[in-house]
Amino acid sequence: MCEDSNEHEKCSFTIEGKYVCIDYKGHQHKLKRSIGLNHLLELISNPGLPISIMQLDCGWASPAPRYHQFKDTNQLRDMDLHLQRGFLSQPLADMQTINEVKERLNDIISQLAELEENCDYAARDDLCEERDSLADYLKQVYSPNGKARNFQNEGYRQRKRVKRAINRAMEQIATLEPDLATELAACLKLRDVWIYQPDRINIVIRRF
Repeated sequence: MCEDSNEHEKCSFTIEGKYVCIDYKGHQHKLKRSIGLNHLLELISNPGLPISIMQLDCGWASPAPRYHQFKDTNQLRDMDLHLQRGFLSQPLADMQTINEVKERLNDIISQLAELEENCDYAARDDLCEERDSLADYLKQVYSPNGKARNFQNEGYRQRKRVKRAINRAMEQIATLEPDLATELAACLKLRDVWIYQPDRINIVIRRF
């Protein structure tokens, strides 16, 4: 079934309590269920359905069949619906504050140039100290692409946590069945919203 729908089933994940039995091309393996493996099972159980990192991290339950009408992301867009992809980002500083700091920095640079011309080095030190302090502040809150930097919020930590857990599960599978891990990785679209899009492989999930 993984390669040819007319062949007998070759690929399945069977959930048996705290364990998952993998049957791939006639080879059987038993893995203890982990957080990352649970994330993979959730994605595989809902092919084509966008699932946010927040949903996975919070123990997202399988949706009722009536919600599967929203599998197609184009449908979601046409109906002006969207998934909450995570926590809203909180900027380190608002753009008004950043612009005020930049104006003050430009003013200090002009004053320093004038003091340099007049050889007035006594007043120069305080301005240099303020200039360096403001420049350091801008580096912290303002990125080179012209946008304010954000706090590392819970959404950022969630993304790292979920991705790390899935990577560990994939490494575990790769140790047992490298080809399966490669096929599975090719089907996972891991962005803000993750989607399992079976292409060359069709994994059947069984629960007992």
